[in-house]
Amino acid sequence: MTALEKQVQEIKVKYPNSIVLLQCGNFYEAINEDAEKIINILGLVKTENKGMILAGFEAYYLTDYLPKLIKAGHTVALVEDITDKKPVNVKRSKLH
Repeated sequence: MTALEKQVQEIKVKYPNSIVLLQCGNFYEAINEDAEKIINILGLVKTENKGMILAGFEAYYLTDYLPKLIKAGHTVALVEDITDKKPVNVKRSKLH
């Protein structure tokens, strides 16, 4: 289990029925089951990194995407990134 998966798991204890969107720089990311949900609702591209399914979008789309997730019957936990902002390169591969 990656550190990101552990963090999401801890948040899911407090908000078990919510889609967890993690702010990662200028993006919001969802992993695994939550990624699958937002892919289906928002029509995003599925990617994979270190065995995790990921889906994300640029933060400025939040005002468009959040109402769509709520309208689809989901609650959403937004997790802000409060760490030092350092550029990170993440390799991703598109899944089909």
